[in-house]
Amino acid sequence: MKQALILALFLSSLASCAIPRADVGLSLGRLSMDGNFGVQSGPVSGTSDFSDLGIDEDQNVPGARVDLDFGMPTLAVSIASSSFDGEGTTTSTFSQSGVVIPVGTDVRTQADLDVYSSTLTFDILPSDTIELGFGVGATLVDVRGSLNQIGGPNSIDVDELLPVPLLAARLGVDLGRFELRGAVAGMDVTFDGNLVRVVDADIAASYRFLGGEERFSLAGTLGWRYARIQADYEDGDDNVRLDMTLDGPYIGLTVGF
Repeated sequence: MKQALILALFLSSLASCAIPRADVGLSLGRLSMDGNFGVQSGPVSGTSDFSDLGIDEDQNVPGARVDLDFGMPTLAVSIASSSFDGEGTTTSTFSQSGVVIPVGTDVRTQADLDVYSSTLTFDILPSDTIELGFGVGATLVDVRGSLNQIGGPNSIDVDELLPVPLLAARLGVDLGRFELRGAVAGMDVTFDGNLVRVVDADIAASYRFLGGEERFSLAGTLGWRYARIQADYEDGDDNVRLDMTLDGPYIGLTVGF
């Protein structure tokens, strides 16, 4: 439901804009997860590594990206969705609303992550071959996860939306049918004692099979995605600490018009 609402808002905003050039891409990739996670009633005194909890890789990560070239500014919007699950053992105590999962408990772990990002960059080095731009943006991280005690009744659940403003940079190199593209964005925000920090980077190489910049085009893309998400926040009477690194390759197709 959240994805449908956000997508509807995005499509309605596109309808109100005149778009001189659009590149729409779909991708499928693989992401590895590293980091640690903890939930406690009170200050978080310890966390468990994701590898100990039994989750490390999602082999089918769909993504979508739209780049709108207005001349000097470029608007980029992307969506990536990943899901991880497995079985492992806690190496720290988890507690939430009176429910306690102690150290050494066998658990079934589920983690779902949706990242919605939008950046608006302005070219400071516009040319036929190289483009370099800087700008601002925002990302919305939708984190959902659960720990379920194997053979027992206890369960810990997390469901949080984390909005973060971004500073962004973009570099593109056009070599005819070949194109190299890199983008990085990040920011850390503190509010009401909560800390959220995001770094998102994407590097890709594309080969244009059909068309060119001024007409319909079709290109294949091979890229690498990296994201670091850190959050330390209150969830009601409980506290959540998250330090997550995601990275991996992807392939995709991009249609330009």
